[in-house]
Amino acid sequence: TYFDKDKKQYGIIDSSGKIIVPAVYENLHSQQVGYFFDAKNNTTYTLNPQEKTLTKIGQDLSFADQLTTELTAFENKKGYQGVLKNNKDEVIPYKYDAIKYSHDIIIGQYTIRGRSVYDFYTKDGEKMDVPTIRDYDTTMTTALIVKNNEQKYGVIDQSGKLTIPFEYDELRNIGSKKVLLGTKNETRLIVGFDNAQKNLPSDLREIGRKAGNNGWVDFAYNDYKYGYMDDEGRVAIEPQYIEVTPFYNGNAAVSDEKGIYLINEQNQKVKVFANTTNGMLPYFEQLSIGNTIYYRVGDNIYDAKGTPTNKSEDELDKLENTK
Repeated sequence: TYFDKDKKQYGIIDSSGKIIVPAVYENLHSQQVGYFFDAKNNTTYTLNPQEKTLTKIGQDLSFADQLTTELTAFENKKGYQGVLKNNKDEVIPYKYDAIKYSHDIIIGQYTIRGRSVYDFYTKDGEKMDVPTIRDYDTTMTTALIVKNNEQKYGVIDQSGKLTIPFEYDELRNIGSKKVLLGTKNETRLIVGFDNAQKNLPSDLREIGRKAGNNGWVDFAYNDYKYGYMDDEGRVAIEPQYIEVTPFYNGNAAVSDEKGIYLINEQNQKVKVFANTTNGMLPYFEQLSIGNTIYYRVGDNIYDAKGTPTNKSEDELDKLENTK
């Protein structure tokens, strides 16, 4: 916005300073790209840059969040949020403290006796018929892990269907494409997206610190040696490594007492990064910069295939800071 000192009114200019909307508003300010609020009359507008006009959305409504290109959350004068489609059609009523959007699901949060409760809607505004939900987790790609009033966990899909029933004391996304980590009656389980269950070994120390883009996750027994489980929870590589990185495009960096290697999914050595010297190994890590993977081994930088690069540590740090 800009302020015309002679008129003592506000208008809108573009990044080059060209006037888009003349100064005819008494107290106009930008809320979000394309949305403006006139505090004088408590009115929100949307900008039509082609026609160089502001279109009134509603009285006593202020912008809250852009959910999709079509769906926008607004807040009324009582402080409750709802959702308009194309800035005109109400699809979610104004009754929520906050509204979020995830996996094509609209999530409305409200409070009962000081505790958060959630309603779920399809992107078309149809309310899902689910039990009272006290918490949710959006880390799955196409569904939500949810917790009910009895503190039990399950999973609902984008239509609101309960695909995994509320029978778990905990459900956690471990990055696998087909299974979750669950706990029921103090027993840890691998839980398939179809609710198929598989007991985990009693001496399992940890699982799912790091997930690869193939859906494999690392795991370790009590001897602190790491291996990998595939995306169905089966042991793909037996625990034998001191440290491991996630698989990326079929390869992962690992270390044992003798060296640091790049291995493939068949546990074959693709590249020897370093051998043990005087009982010592250099530090190594996998770096994810944008959509590109590098391996840092000591002072050397390698690409995802284990090929040495001419990039310095400082160059990678600069790239990482610009992402």
